[in-house]
Amino acid sequence: MGFVVGKLVWLVLSPGNLLVPPKFINRLPWSRGYFQTIASLPLAQGDVLPVHCFYSSVFRRYYGDGGRELPGRVEPCGTWALSSYRTVDDDVSRALGIPLAPD
Repeated sequence: MGFVVGKLVWLVLSPGNLLVPPKFINRLPWSRGYFQTIASLPLAQGDVLPVHCFYSSVFRRYYGDGGRELPGRVEPCGTWALSSYRTVDDDVSRALGIPLAPD
């Protein structure tokens, strides 16, 4: 099952089949042309995770929406840090089992 945006057909995306956990990311990959916005769709019921979880390696704690501390890890759990296109590239490469880009 999928939907059409322009000439492309996309599989239905859901929080249950994320390739990588949620990330905080800056605008640099879009401004450099590494990322492209394909579509902007309204959120439907079931599109949002019930709990967003991010791990802080500095404080060794888990945080949710708005910085509230969580009692423990909730999957999928991202990192409480700003990511870049390079960290996204590494995470996607690991998830797909392909070699990381050279430094």
